[in-house]
Amino acid sequence: MASQHDASSSPLQPELYDQVFAPVEAEMLAWLDLPPGARILDAGCGPGVMAARFTAVVGPSGQGDALDQNPQALERAREYLAGSPHAERVQLHQGDLLRLPFDDESFDPAWTSFVLHHIPDPVAAARELRRVVRPGGRVVVRETGVPLRMLPFDLGIGEPDLQDRLRVAHNRWFNTIRYAEPVDAPYPFGWSQVLRDAGCQGVTVRTFWLELLPSFTAVQEQFLLDSVQRHLDKPELRALLDPADVETVTQLTDPASPYYLLARLDLHVLAGLSLYVGTVG
Repeated sequence: MASQHDASSSPLQPELYDQVFAPVEAEMLAWLDLPPGARILDAGCGPGVMAARFTAVVGPSGQGDALDQNPQALERAREYLAGSPHAERVQLHQGDLLRLPFDDESFDPAWTSFVLHHIPDPVAAARELRRVVRPGGRVVVRETGVPLRMLPFDLGIGEPDLQDRLRVAHNRWFNTIRYAEPVDAPYPFGWSQVLRDAGCQGVTVRTFWLELLPSFTAVQEQFLLDSVQRHLDKPELRALLDPADVETVTQLTDPASPYYLLARLDLHVLAGLSLYVGTVG
């Protein structure tokens, strides 16, 4: 199966992503209202950013366990956590989300972010997360609720509605990743049903919003530029675009072009991240 957080293949660098979405992630943590002293599992931890943030909010008696299948991701997490004052309270583990190396009823909560969509059997993964959560604890799944949008309908270059065509190309590319391994029967339901089918109760969802207008910080500018530039840099994505759209994206990402993305004052950035939460009975 694919790595649970393949940082090297991510179209956006996780560190940059977590900087831009830091206010949204702070809202998520406040809403989860984690109790002091909680032990938290970050399954598919990537570079360790959320593991550090979790451990910070549960206080000095709390503990984080961060797991990833990818040794390169764990090395990046180790480097990142080395600069965190909470590093000694985060334990790193290499392992498979489908076979977690933890005892039953060890955590509250078990969290996984942008991971289940890489796993052919997401219910089996969610069931394994439920196994390691204490009664009354929660399984928390973060996935994209509303994909990032920022482009006006008419850019003054190329055909209107480029944003939706970029999304279509992304979805077609992503399907080749998600189903890279043969799947006898792809799971045909959404994330809330995944948690129900895994045996969780009281399943709920909340979406948290990133909304930005110019002027942007340097980090935000790089993030937004990367989100468009990747359609040129990733051959698999570029091949899915019409040549006219490739030219439009080229103009949008060229600082010398009169259509340069970051020179526009009419960008409206909107993205929704959803938390799907199920309680363990």
